Amino acid sequence: MKNCRHGNNAVAGCRFAGVRAPSRGKRKRGFTLVEIMLAIGIVAFAFLAILAMLPVGLATFNKAVDSTVEARISQQIFSDAQQVKFSNIDGTAGGRFFDAEARQVGAGDNFVYHAVVNPPVSKFSVSTFTRTVTVDIAKNRLITPDLKSERGAVRTYVFVVADVGL
Repeated sequence: MKNCRHGNNAVAGCRFAGVRAPSRGKRKRGFTLVEIMLAIGIVAFAFLAILAMLPVGLATFNKAVDSTVEARISQQIFSDAQQVKFSNIDGTAGGRFFDAEARQVGAGDNFVYHAVVNPPVSKFSVSTFTRTVTVDIAKNRLITPDLKSERGAVRTYVFVVADVGL
């Protein structure tokens, strides 16, 4: 073999300069199949734990949405009761239907929430200048006496309306 120059140094066997044959006793760098399978198993276990939490999170989210919409419906009804003449407040009683975004719809339309405004009661009020108004709200069902006996099927909101001289 002839000498050739590599940089400033003369190197013998120029074709193989700086390259060594791997020794059979040394291990190659990288991961074994067992190590890769263990890593995949650990990652899969972590993903399963995360996926198991999704239904609980979605149920909590749906309950929060329902509570928000029901609060908006009850606030609309309370606002309506405040805007009528105090002597005519009994006329606000009755059933109303709402969609998923708390917009009032007709009875024949596809409704999501059914709200029943109970007749105002003056005996539970603080004075003769106030009336207590209760609103029952149910989701995807018509409110009946049987439904009211089911635990959690109907939410009740209570308001006190004052006579402001309208």
